[in-house]
Parts: sequence; structure tokens; C-alpha cells
Amino acid sequence: MNKVITDQEIPNEIINLIKESEEYVVIVSPYLDLWGHLTTQLKMKIERGVSIQLHYRTNEVKSKTLKELKQIGVKLNNIDTLHSKLYLSEKKGIISSMNLYKFSSEESREMGLVSDERSLLKQYKHYIENELTNEPIIPKKSWLDRGKDLLVNQLTDD
Repeated sequence: MNKVITDQEIPNEIINLIKESEEYVVIVSPYLDLWGHLTTQLKMKIERGVSIQLHYRTNEVKSKTLKELKQIGVKLNNIDTLHSKLYLSEKKGIISSMNLYKFSSEESREMGLVSDERSLLKQYKHYIENELTNEPIIPKKSWLDRGKDLLVNQLTDD
């Protein structure tokens, strides 16, 4: 599925992307301001073990916002020259003109593309891991950590 989205559809699709995620969410937005539903969804997903990262432009997000995100467990990364806007999970990706500001969705004309096509998601992931951060979205686990996870899952399933 590829679908063009505009204005108010964009924040709704971002919230849906977060709700549907099971492994990770990566938010790439130079500018960000939190609102109720966004904060609630981020907290809920972190509590369920979903890894959430935010890549933002250096000195462009309020320190109060960064502190709140850090307190709920969002991994933060500032990038001096960031201008791209990309929202990614293992299931869906959104590329958009919109900064993650409520003002942008209410006062600006915005558009984006939401997709669940594997090939496009793979390209988005490659951009984040190889062009933006030079790090894997989900760090590879050692054999020991995989064994511990397997044991814990078996013990909790019984």
C-alpha cells in the first residue's frame, strides 16, 4: 500500500504507525513538539518493549521536550544539519514535508506518503542506518543475549 496523505492525515498516520509497531519506531524530524496522543502512544509502546528513537536537529527542540522524552525512555540523537522528515517502524513508513509540530498540521499545507511496501521500508531503514546515524536501528544481540531471551520466553510461557 502506498497512499498520499495531507495536512491532518499526517499526524493521525504517525500515531497509527506508533500504535501498530511491535519492534521499533524511528522518528526523524528536525523540529518537534509533543502533544497528548503522541506522548501517550510513545509511553505505551516503550512500556511494551518497543525501541523508540528520535533524531532531531541540534538546538531546535526545547530542552523540556527532550527531558520528557528521555524520562519515558526515548533514545535521543541530535544531528546538526538534519532537514529530513521520516517516521518508520518495522511495519510502515511515512516520508513527509511536515515537522512534528501541531502548528504544522494545523497551519501549513503539508503532504506525505505512507507505505507498507517492504522494498521502500528497507530503503528508509538503509537511509537511517547508513546515511543518518551509521548505527543499526536495533543493535544485534549476542548469542548469550539471544539464549537468555529464549529462556525467559520459555519460562514465562509455562
